[in-house]
Amino acid sequence: MVRNILGDAAVLDLSPYLALTDDPAALTDLAIYNLLPDPVAGAERQSVVDAGSAVSAGNPNRRVEYALYRVAVTRLQVQR
Repeated sequence: MVRNILGDAAVLDLSPYLALTDDPAALTDLAIYNLLPDPVAGAERQSVVDAGSAVSAGNPNRRVEYALYRVAVTRLQVQR
C-alpha cells in the first residue's frame, strides 16, 4: 500500500503489480491495461518491457514504480 499526504483518504494498492515483478512483460501489460485507454503493441510496448527489465529484480517496489511511470509517459513521448 502506498499512502500520501492525504493520509488514509487515498491509498494505492500495488499488490497486483508486485505479484508480477518476476515477469516484466506481464507487469507492463497490467500497467498498460490499467493506465491507458488503448492497447500498446510492438516496439512501443517492448521499450517499456526492456526498461523494466533493467531495474533490479531484487527491488520489486522500484520495478513496479518504474513500470507504472514508463507506461504513464509512453504516450506523452510518442505524441511530441
